[in-house]
Amino acid sequence: RKILSIGNALIAIVAGVLVLLGYLLPDLFGGLRQYLIQLAIILTTFAVLLGILNLASVHWKRATGPKVGASNLYSAVLLFSLLLTIILVSISGPGGYWSTWLLEAVWKPVETSLIAVLAIVLIFAAARLLSRRLHLASLLFLAAAVLVLL
Repeated sequence: RKILSIGNALIAIVAGVLVLLGYLLPDLFGGLRQYLIQLAIILTTFAVLLGILNLASVHWKRATGPKVGASNLYSAVLLFSLLLTIILVSISGPGGYWSTWLLEAVWKPVETSLIAVLAIVLIFAAARLLSRRLHLASLLFLAAAVLVLL
């Protein structure tokens, strides 16, 4: 198991270095960079589709399950929202009115809220880490947190 995770990390590092070299030396590694980016897009697409199918499957079981409660309602709302989003984007296209409306009215406010939560969690974790003991690792975490918050 450990060899597999090291192998996966090694593959990711080599692919990342090759893509970076493709940007820095386009004459030598430009074609390989394009190929690796296209491969990454295809893999990401299948991963997202698999994730959506898994999400729909889990929440379908929850929404139609025998246990009655708020979780059934939340799962039904999630499934309805997923279906409505797929229908609206399919009808209007990726750059259409409804797609843009969903992006502006739903996606951006949720993203902004999550970034605010991330900032609060990072500040709280850094303060708690520094209050326990002052180590090099805690100072590095504080520097990374400040860098992320900038």
